[in-house]
Amino acid sequence: MRRRVALSFLLAALAPAPAAAQEEARPGLRAPRVVASGAAFLVAGRAPAGARVLIEIGVEGRWRALAAARADGRGRFERRVRPKRLRRRIVFRARVDGGRSSAATPVHG
Repeated sequence: MRRRVALSFLLAALAPAPAAAQEEARPGLRAPRVVASGAAFLVAGRAPAGARVLIEIGVEGRWRALAAARADGRGRFERRVRPKRLRRRIVFRARVDGGRSSAATPVHG
């Protein structure tokens, strides 16, 4: 009896999270590590399927909107961006409606 209960707790802990919990996962963002100054480049990542994704740039300690994209049916998004001002180091993040955001992703120019 105890083995059965222990086994059921173990299986419940190893079971995948429900779909609702998986959608609440943090969005991801990829960008090249180094780009030529002034060049447009591709920013891509993952978010919940169909979600609107806001790509933000870190400027003077604040986040400002740079571009927007929509995740496809598999949760992937991509957008070509070109920051208006040249900087040696640019930091991006992706934010999904509802406030969840990715980790900051630095790019060196």
